[in-house]
Amino acid sequence: MKHDIVVIGTALARDLRRLIGQQYNLIAVNSTSAALAALKKSQISTVLVDHFSSPTFRLEAVGELKAAYPDLNVISVGVPDTCDTESDTAVCERLACPLDRDVLIERLQQVRVQKSAHIEPDRYGHMVGRNPAMLKVFATVKKVADAECAVLICGEHGTGKELVARRLHFESFRRNHPFIAVSCGALAPTLLESELFGHERGAFTGAYQTNKGRFERAGKGTIFLDEVADIVPALQAKLLRALQEREFEKVGGNHSQKITARLIAATNKNLEVAVKENLFREDLYYRLNVINIFLPPLRCRGEDIPLLTDYFLKKYGKTCGREGISVSDETMRIFEQYRWPGNVRELEYQIWRTICLCDSDIIKPEDLSLGIRGALKDRRRVIINREVGEISLPEAVESVEKRMIYRALKKTNYVKAKAARLLGITERMLTYKIQKRNIEMNG
Repeated sequence: MKHDIVVIGTALARDLRRLIGQQYNLIAVNSTSAALAALKKSQISTVLVDHFSSPTFRLEAVGELKAAYPDLNVISVGVPDTCDTESDTAVCERLACPLDRDVLIERLQQVRVQKSAHIEPDRYGHMVGRNPAMLKVFATVKKVADAECAVLICGEHGTGKELVARRLHFESFRRNHPFIAVSCGALAPTLLESELFGHERGAFTGAYQTNKGRFERAGKGTIFLDEVADIVPALQAKLLRALQEREFEKVGGNHSQKITARLIAATNKNLEVAVKENLFREDLYYRLNVINIFLPPLRCRGEDIPLLTDYFLKKYGKTCGREGISVSDETMRIFEQYRWPGNVRELEYQIWRTICLCDSDIIKPEDLSLGIRGALKDRRRVIINREVGEISLPEAVESVEKRMIYRALKKTNYVKAKAARLLGITERMLTYKIQKRNIEMNG
């Protein structure tokens, strides 16, 4: 079955017919309105726009097409390597002239595979948030998705490190190749070496056949090393050599194999401290930390909690046959006050659990797990209800002060001058209190 492609520009359509022959149905149009009309009639996955048309037309065409069909693949043909127009940042792909037939066909085939497989965004990681720090994460993912350099993702358990790694993979040209994840902390050192690099038959007791390692299985895709800080020093040395030389040998083997996969690593530990304590190789740290992405804990992303709650309600409401289920205002206040030590993962599982057990279409505080209700009561008791002698006055003042500063900072988008005015203190005093109370700044 041929796939339809809309081409804006008759001259471009003529060139494409010469290059790709009859493999695709090319629908040639000369205006954005004609392209939109064609999109309404057919299941079209790709639109190619002629760069050599006027800049104004190019900007309007890309903007209107993406506004009407956000998931549409728009390819601007003839755009130079350096992007100098606003429209260049909106296209999914840029192909230089003269067109390379193999590059063009490979890109169109990638789109065909994606559409025929009905790939959903959730499979690769649907990132949700409007917190300033998370917006920086989203922007960084876009910038470095196609980069060949290593990426190190840092953050507490449950903040979504693998989600970001999968998104990096999906946004890159490697999206149609494997994404291979390895939990380095879940395997014994001897098993981890074999898992990463593979082994030859007879390499050790129980090695009855030759096995491919994760690097080999990843091929031209992405290999994701989670909990990379748990790799023992001896294996760190072998990993460093493999990354530097872009080749490795299987356990028990003597033939080198090339590494073609991209490496993304993640850790919930401070690797700089591990380096200082001689627990992690400094040279490997720098090799992994070319691009650093930090994911803030959920307790520092208060404005994202309603967004995430709504997302998980829709996701699991559909899965559990409870579409339309919501949370009460009081429940949302509890979500915003709770510290979420398990971060986004804990919020996700809490909502999933509650949807399964809740009897009504509105989730109330009594529907939440005892752990959340108990932790919140304990926290309130510490701050407000303790008897004299159970908590000191300075401790109670500090707790209330930190909460007020956090709220003021979030309300003013982390602009200290505005937050200080809101609190009725000077900016200098606010800066002092932020440092003294060890308050995290996300702006």
